[in-house]
Amino acid sequence: MASPGVRKINFLHSKRLQGVQDIINLRKGGNATYESADIFNQILAALIQVVENDITEDIARSPFVGVGTDESTDRSTEKHAVFVIRYIKLQTASLKTTFLKMKSIRDGKVETIFNALKDELRDKGVKFRRMVGFGADGANVMASDMNGVTGLIHQDNPYSVCIHCVCHRLHLAVSQACKNIPEMVLLNDTLSTLYAYISRSPNKLQKFKDFAELIGQKAIKLKRIFDIRWLSMGEAVLAVLKNYEPLVMMIEDEAATGDPTAIGLHQQMTTYLFIALLHLTADVLSATNHLSRVMQYRDVCFSVLHGVFDDCIEVLQRLQNENGTFMQILSNELDADPIGMFKGHQITYQNRNARAGNRNYEDVVNGTRQLFLQNLLNNLRARFPQIPLYVAMQIFEPASYPPEDRLLNWGVDYLEVLLEHYGLPKTNKNGEQFAPIIDSDVVRAEFLPFKKLVSHNRGMFNLMVLVLCILVGNAEAERVFSCQNRIKTKLRTRLNITTLDQLIRLSYEAIPIEEFPFQRTLLLFDAQPRRI
Repeated sequence: MASPGVRKINFLHSKRLQGVQDIINLRKGGNATYESADIFNQILAALIQVVENDITEDIARSPFVGVGTDESTDRSTEKHAVFVIRYIKLQTASLKTTFLKMKSIRDGKVETIFNALKDELRDKGVKFRRMVGFGADGANVMASDMNGVTGLIHQDNPYSVCIHCVCHRLHLAVSQACKNIPEMVLLNDTLSTLYAYISRSPNKLQKFKDFAELIGQKAIKLKRIFDIRWLSMGEAVLAVLKNYEPLVMMIEDEAATGDPTAIGLHQQMTTYLFIALLHLTADVLSATNHLSRVMQYRDVCFSVLHGVFDDCIEVLQRLQNENGTFMQILSNELDADPIGMFKGHQITYQNRNARAGNRNYEDVVNGTRQLFLQNLLNNLRARFPQIPLYVAMQIFEPASYPPEDRLLNWGVDYLEVLLEHYGLPKTNKNGEQFAPIIDSDVVRAEFLPFKKLVSHNRGMFNLMVLVLCILVGNAEAERVFSCQNRIKTKLRTRLNITTLDQLIRLSYEAIPIEEFPFQRTLLLFDAQPRRI
């Protein structure tokens, strides 16, 4: 709030004071200054209309679309549903995934979300049967084929493929692999305690940086582990590995003063169990976090994930019997120091606690390694079943193609799997019949020419577009919520949903200012009736 006697200066007025001639000349009838909040809203609406018109036209031209959704509560505790859309931009023959709409919803019930989805597609002129893919998290309200949004979608559109976000599935697979392994739970707890102990105390944080500087290292910022994002442990583990020596020096110094938390941390951090599991986890998370990053690419599709997933499984299987990069580094360093030192600190190899059975930590690590990796492999296979429909999509991935002498019969079985889903009539739970959305005979006739890349046929193109429009993850919706939180800050909690949606649209599209169609915006702005 402005102080008494101080004039509130808005953006346009400040530019006039700076002498910007175009702004000085922006007057009509001598009294229109365009400085009111209402005029700003009109200008924003014109900007948004130009951007949305282009997106709406592109969506209307795309044969099929895929939609992703998620729910969130903003800083003013208002509940929102966000929708993102994937479609083919025919002008550039490219796949595009972008923000569609943020809508205020009164509750998170199935019918509320489903109706909001249908209303938005209707507003964009998209028939519901053109939505061939729906992506969401694994909550029952979304994923249940009985009573969830997925079930309602299949009532109106049985051809739509509803996907439980692959990123969420990966997170669950990794977190549950550790859930019942005491040593992995202890590692997680120790890292969380270490982060809180140092990061929440400016004095301890500075002491840690001082020790790092003393030994000529650059202090790497410690990372917090989030319960809802177990894969965040990858960054936390790497930060501790890179900072291990100054961290132990600082903890040891604090333990000497009798600090009980420091004493406990020092005992844990100087055991072979902690150090080895830290390196093992770094190896495992190097593989799973790479898979997670690929899954979060904006326009990733199943044909890409198929190969990356198989690579991840292969790496994890090797880690069961071989040392990965980080475990090999640890082994080499320990072998080079026969007296059991690591980074200048004495390491404990034996748990002498009578209740623990005087366990040898090397045996514990080997057992934990096998159990953790086997649990992880089982969870990944269970949560990412090689469903024939998804595997069949590799016919649209050139890297999957065999040499030309084997091309004639390759992919025919995959094609039949896709045609069985999209090229046959379907019946919903109420007995309502739905005609196929793909002409199977046309597609079969076009498959060989398509494989030889000598022609572009409509039937095969439609099937290819259909597959590409299926969203495999929900990362895009979460990016929208990140954008929302950057805009609707604690100081801007009174932003209404309409203005918030418009500002997200401008921010999300990120159109360079020199490329923005301001002339079209001006035409729209001038066409609106207003007093002068």
